[in-house]
Amino acid sequence: MSDIQKENIKSTENIKTEAENQKNLAGKTESENSSKNTENTKADVEGKDASSKPKSHKHDYKLKSKMVEMPESVKVPVTASDLVVVTKVKDLVNYIFQVTEKSPKKFRFTFVNRLHNWGLDVIENLYRANDIDMRQISDEKLARRRNFQNEAMTDLKLLEYMALLALENECITFHQYEFMAKSGGNCMILLANWIDSDERRKKWQEGQKNS
Repeated sequence: MSDIQKENIKSTENIKTEAENQKNLAGKTESENSSKNTENTKADVEGKDASSKPKSHKHDYKLKSKMVEMPESVKVPVTASDLVVVTKVKDLVNYIFQVTEKSPKKFRFTFVNRLHNWGLDVIENLYRANDIDMRQISDEKLARRRNFQNEAMTDLKLLEYMALLALENECITFHQYEFMAKSGGNCMILLANWIDSDERRKKWQEGQKNS
């Protein structure tokens, strides 16, 4: 075999080797790309699943001391002689009577009865306090009026505590208790303002006498 033939055979083998190497390299690259695509797809799916899961929200039931409005369905008609605090207490008591209609019978003579009685006692004491003529304030009149106002304040506190006990024993719902507590807080604020206004009126009248 001549040298030229040997050289041609060697060149042919080199060409075949190079072609095989390129083929193997292309197959490896394609395999790596496929593996990367699979990993990316898996990551996208996991991210989508994580984002689609609903987030849990924890409700923090804390009563806030802010004025709340009574639903129109439980409001009592207002008369010209009623004070604001009297009107608010009437609405609260009317609300209590409505929501306790469906309370279990076993609580009828415990929580329900006490809620009704203390609510009515608040209204009674407010009316008795308001009926005292304060156009000419005296220490005796102010003391009598303050006594009825303090009784009403105590009854409101007892009413709120009894509502809490009723909630703990599943006599009323949390929403009903929350509304009672906030409305009762409103009434206490209005009653405290009424007491302060009596004190300011007395000081003003005393100042007028001394001037």
